[in-house]
Amino acid sequence: MNFNNANANNNTKSNARYVRCVLGKLILTRPPKGVAIFMPQSQHLPLYLKFYQLIKYLYGRVRNFPKQYKYALGQNILNLSWSCLDLLVAANALSGKEKYLKILNLSMAFDCLKIRLRMAQEIGAISVKQYVHIQSFYLKEVGEMIGGWLKWSSEHLT
Repeated sequence: MNFNNANANNNTKSNARYVRCVLGKLILTRPPKGVAIFMPQSQHLPLYLKFYQLIKYLYGRVRNFPKQYKYALGQNILNLSWSCLDLLVAANALSGKEKYLKILNLSMAFDCLKIRLRMAQEIGAISVKQYVHIQSFYLKEVGEMIGGWLKWSSEHLT
């Protein structure tokens, strides 16, 4: 697909204005020459990326919750996940005592999220295997990162 004139053809796919379909997804081969792509600073944080991946994973799990849990517990899990990500972005933009307090709020919201995920496993909304996956790939690492960030910020209070 040529973005200049919307023509679809099969020649010279190396041009920067062309895209290729791969497994039904649209992927740009590279940005146009001279165009810089800027991401907010928080999107470069490993913690941000891990939370983002966790939220994507949770959407897939909540979709399969039994109906009686999907719109209460499931929605609450997703809302808490988004709140944690929002707190992370906000904390990254602050400094001093405000940063420390925002990270502390993030830590408390994350603890609430862990409790709800454990409840979801105990009532059968997610399987033990799914819970172990969430725990080992996301919760453990995110918890360690938040704890380290909280410790660092407490040492750098101004």
